Amino acid sequence: MDNATYHADPAVSASHLHAIARSPYHYWARYINPDRITPEPTAAMRLGSLVHCAVLEPDELLQRYGVAPDRRTKDGKAAAAAMAAQGIEAVSEADMTLALSMAASVRTHPAAAALLRDGKAEQSFWWTDSDTGLRCKCRPDWYHNTTVVDLKTTTDASPAG
Repeated sequence: MDNATYHADPAVSASHLHAIARSPYHYWARYINPDRITPEPTAAMRLGSLVHCAVLEPDELLQRYGVAPDRRTKDGKAAAAAMAAQGIEAVSEADMTLALSMAASVRTHPAAAALLRDGKAEQSFWWTDSDTGLRCKCRPDWYHNTTVVDLKTTTDASPAG
């Protein structure tokens, strides 16, 4: 199942719970409002998705992402538009290089490599909560037996950060 199909399902997820914990209005505005506008992902979010794919779904990387020339130029804009028409997200060479470097670092880190040795990325799960009767869902980044991995990118991975 692709990510868009999973997110389109109205079952309750952790994101829903975070929104309603902020306020019922935030939940309504993000998930129920018929006139809601889906916010554009930030540059950090786009890089995080690129790294996520490079680390957890490397076989999908070149089907989802392509390096485009400088998108400030006419040729770069045309190349990015051609990629978008094929369902490929245009990224800079610097971002692709960074994502591949980060993926290599994860794969060579002993603990991370052990966690990702077995399992699958992006498996979707549904259940009915016995206390509330609500239909719930989750989609861990990586899952194997009882191990769930949630991959995050950050600019500061220090304990203080």
